Amino acid sequence: MISFLSSWVKNLCLALIVVSILEMILPNNKTKKYVKMVMGMYILFSIIAPFVENKNELKFDVENLYRQYSTETSATTEVVDQTTMDSKLNELYEEKIEKNIIQKTEELGYEIDSCNVKAHISDQDTGIEQIFIRCNLDENGIETVKKFIIQEYGVNEKCLRIS
Repeated sequence: MISFLSSWVKNLCLALIVVSILEMILPNNKTKKYVKMVMGMYILFSIIAPFVENKNELKFDVENLYRQYSTETSATTEVVDQTTMDSKLNELYEEKIEKNIIQKTEELGYEIDSCNVKAHISDQDTGIEQIFIRCNLDENGIETVKKFIIQEYGVNEKCLRIS
């Protein structure tokens, strides 16, 4: 392919040199415009002819290239989409747990200012890593909420922080 292109460029340069020399030699008369047209056709022929003659060498398998490119693109897209979906699912999971904790503790009669949950979802293990609760409760209320959350969500006491 590279040898074909290099020979094509050499032939094209040679054609341009020949046309330039002929243009300098020709006198200014009525036939000059016809000679210029013929030289233009010669240059055009020099550009197109190698591609017509060697069309088998220049045959590109467009379908194969398209298939290969689309397979690579779809694989990359699937990985990106899966990662994005996993992170969105994790965020949604954390938000639902936060809302659920706030709702259930309010049902018990305790008001929570804010709740922040760190959780993970994976094929092997899904669970709550940490729960941060901010509230204005006395020690008895904090202990009641703490016991309720440990019992309801099955988390370790070390994962639970109430202030």
